[in-house]
Amino acid sequence: MRNLLFTIFVISVFQMEASAQSFDPDKAINSVVHIWVTDVNGTKQKNVLTGFVWKQPNQIVTALHGMRPGWKIEVKYAKQAAFREARIKKVLPMADLVLLELVRNDQNFTNVAPILNANTEKITASKEVHCIGLLEGSSGIPTRTLITGRIHPKETLNNLLPDKIKRDLMASSSLNLDLDILFFGTGNLLPSNSGAPIFDNQGRLVGIGSGGLEKGTVNISWAIPAKYIADLESSSITQLPSNVAGNRSLFSSTVFTSEDGDSIEEIYQNSNQLRPVQTKDFEFYLTKNRSIIELTETAEDPENIMMLSDEITRQYNINMNLSNIRLDIYEDIQNGVVVVVPEGLNLEVISPGTDEEALQVNFRDNDFTYLAFAVAKNDEVDDINSMDIDEVMSFLDEYFYTELAQAFDISGFEIVEEYSYVDDGFDSGRKKFNIMANGAELLSSPEDGREYGILTYVTLLADEYNVILTAAVTALPVDLISGAQTNGLNCTGARGNSEDCIRIRDFYTAFTAAHLSTFAY
Repeated sequence: MRNLLFTIFVISVFQMEASAQSFDPDKAINSVVHIWVTDVNGTKQKNVLTGFVWKQPNQIVTALHGMRPGWKIEVKYAKQAAFREARIKKVLPMADLVLLELVRNDQNFTNVAPILNANTEKITASKEVHCIGLLEGSSGIPTRTLITGRIHPKETLNNLLPDKIKRDLMASSSLNLDLDILFFGTGNLLPSNSGAPIFDNQGRLVGIGSGGLEKGTVNISWAIPAKYIADLESSSITQLPSNVAGNRSLFSSTVFTSEDGDSIEEIYQNSNQLRPVQTKDFEFYLTKNRSIIELTETAEDPENIMMLSDEITRQYNINMNLSNIRLDIYEDIQNGVVVVVPEGLNLEVISPGTDEEALQVNFRDNDFTYLAFAVAKNDEVDDINSMDIDEVMSFLDEYFYTELAQAFDISGFEIVEEYSYVDDGFDSGRKKFNIMANGAELLSSPEDGREYGILTYVTLLADEYNVILTAAVTALPVDLISGAQTNGLNCTGARGNSEDCIRIRDFYTAFTAAHLSTFAY
């Protein structure tokens, strides 16, 4: 266990076992369709979502919110290469559903398997269901196993959504808020899962992927029950409603622009929204991009998100424009956690294929700040979720900070107890530990002659099986901090591009990212 995390470059990880699925995704994929909706006359923007073949090879069911009036609709069957033009056949606005049909019907339908019926019975809580999203070779969204949840007194959007979002939806869409929904208590829909088929363990269609409610960095997802397909088939509405766009942030379709590319191959190369960052222990998908301010607007505990910003303002006398600081939010579907990366920076695999394989974020033109992620089996790390905060501090001091101190050639690290605590307010015995520690001595840089203090922030997410570690490490010039405390430091506007302000911003975003690592559900 002494190799859990020696330095920001050397992280030991342990292999996870994938859980088996009891339905046949290889068979179900023949019913899945990849859908592009493109503004061919204007912005060239593309909405990307999923659908499935319904009863006839030329009929496709998908999510209404991904459609736009006047935009071109193209579909591609999962086992075929060609895109085919489609058009609106039926619309059911109250359930966010649309039935498409091919413009031309004299086409090849090899390896296309229409779904002929659905399970319309109510799915109770704690049941496994399976979502098949986009699949484009290695660039696709995989099959996901989700667990249904319970909303009291009934699973409806009216009982799930906050009042503000309900008001926005009522003003911007025709969605019926009293509609029954298939609510997921464990697991989330990923980007482009809008319109994706949801199957039960017997391989029966039970739902259609729809949307997700944001709560800070995490999402809460739902699907439309398959029983509403009958209402779609009998609908007399054949035109898109004018307010079809609705609340975009509430749904799971993915938006691309012309800058991402004109083909799926180009988009795959230019955008990381469809391809995961993968190691033997992690499979991260980019789910959204938000500013610090936007995260506070949906978080249950906005003060927690603003904690570091408030401290920088109060203690260090530094002023930053938080609306310009944006974060990329990733969800790891193997471990059920969410991690945060400063906008535009890459999650990079380090030491691939070795026992030290892990993930790291490097900051542009700043060798003083790093962010890293690792996972270990809980039984390999002395069952951390049974420890209290003092025991975890001692554990990290022995196995992490001692080795990190040797790497920096200092005597050790001192735990900052004011910012070190445990959050055990999660289900199933899960815990989150936040630990801050500073280097015991200062370092002198031969490059600029300045003295630096070493600061670290570690988040441990522990459940019955795994420990997910996020570590942020930075070095800040002592004269920068002392000067700011005495005279203040304005890092807004053009001043934010100064070398010292960039260091402060990188410190802030790295530590905020580490602090915001959390469980996905």
